[in-house]
Amino acid sequence: LGKVSDPSGPNNPLAHGRDDWYMPAIDELEFIYESLKAGKPAGTHGFQDSFYWSSTEFDSAQLWYQRFSSGSQAGNLKNTPNKVRCVRR
Repeated sequence: LGKVSDPSGPNNPLAHGRDDWYMPAIDELEFIYESLKAGKPAGTHGFQDSFYWSSTEFDSAQLWYQRFSSGSQAGNLKNTPNKVRCVRR
């Protein structure tokens, strides 16, 4: 989330002055991808042409991811290094 707005402690939940960030579900990531694809390339708005984790479990060992270069979705092992993009409602 970048710099913490209130650096009073290492566990401060504030980021950019907000405390309502969450990891999006796979359908929310698909909506973001489709919205960016309709307007600008996926590499804009801070998104890279890469894999982004969702909060949706594929099974007990895997999470769903959204690929921002192609729009594909699949499950991958939870310990795989993919990107995370938190969002707010």
